[in-house]
Amino acid sequence: MKRKNEEVENEKVKVSKIKLLRMNYKENPAFRALVKLLLYFIFFAVIISVVAFNDIPSESNLKDTTKNPAEEVVEPKNYKDMLNETVLNNNFFKYEININGEIKILEYTILNNNFNGTLETSNGVTKFEFKDNNFYEIRFNEEIQNNELFNGLNLEYINIYSLISLVSNSKALKMINDDKTVYNYTIDASIISVTTNEEKIEKIEITEENSIYSILV
Repeated sequence: MKRKNEEVENEKVKVSKIKLLRMNYKENPAFRALVKLLLYFIFFAVIISVVAFNDIPSESNLKDTTKNPAEEVVEPKNYKDMLNETVLNNNFFKYEININGEIKILEYTILNNNFNGTLETSNGVTKFEFKDNNFYEIRFNEEIQNNELFNGLNLEYINIYSLISLVSNSKALKMINDDKTVYNYTIDASIISVTTNEEKIEKIEITEENSIYSILV
């Protein structure tokens, strides 16, 4: 019986407290403002907590945004480096030469500063070697000196070393076409065009009055 009386008294206290709060809220402006301020505080605390939680990157997002060293962008090579690499990293060169409509195919390799290759014309294919500043025609494994073998051709152009040295020491007009870059030189009566991509020289073309030299690197 005593316990029931205590429970009844507690309920009365709770009810009286609620009534007191209601009365203060209705009749006391300061108390009403304090309650509103508390509610605003709770509201903004919830909003900030939600935003902060959403801004925390997940493990999958961290993996997606982490740079993989193997996928880093490679910067394009310097043009001067490409010119140097043309003669340093290659030992085979092929020319297609058009002289007044007549096509000549020149192919050669470079080994120890000696040039060995073939010259193909409408008269057939001739094997040759260039060493000690002389041209030699090779017939049945015999070397026959023939410095007239390349008459009518510009020796400065068909010697890749001379050609690269020539453009390296000349000024060019740079033109960008999609993913290609073309360097145009006007030297004497010739126009030399060097086409590159981001990694290397792809083609060199030399245009004279009556002839065109196309070099595939």
